[in-house]
Amino acid sequence: MKQLIAATISSEAAEVWNSWPKKSAEFDYPGRSACLSRLLVESGSMPGHIEALKLREGSLLGSLAITRESLVTFLRLTPPIEATRREKLRLQIDDIQDNTHGTIYFNFGLSDSYLDNCYPGGK
Repeated sequence: MKQLIAATISSEAAEVWNSWPKKSAEFDYPGRSACLSRLLVESGSMPGHIEALKLREGSLLGSLAITRESLVTFLRLTPPIEATRREKLRLQIDDIQDNTHGTIYFNFGLSDSYLDNCYPGGK
């Protein structure tokens, strides 16, 4: 069953609406109303998708934090390793810190001076 609706939309939304082509049998285009109906139906599942993505992001950040701590422990407990490998690990740790900044997975106690002390021979 089709239902007629009336809505007040913003000027930006009206601009988008007016830019959509009208129904055309010649070009086999369904028209603006059909496109809007499809968007409304598809957007009904969007909150669930957004929530799933947030949970996934949290899980990935947690995995990054675990990896960061493993790298720090490795650097602290391993016999001296060559400077290029040490620097590569340091860059990975810094990258994880950047990606977890502003989250509960950020390690506030992981300062540059602490990392320097983990590395035999410093930076």
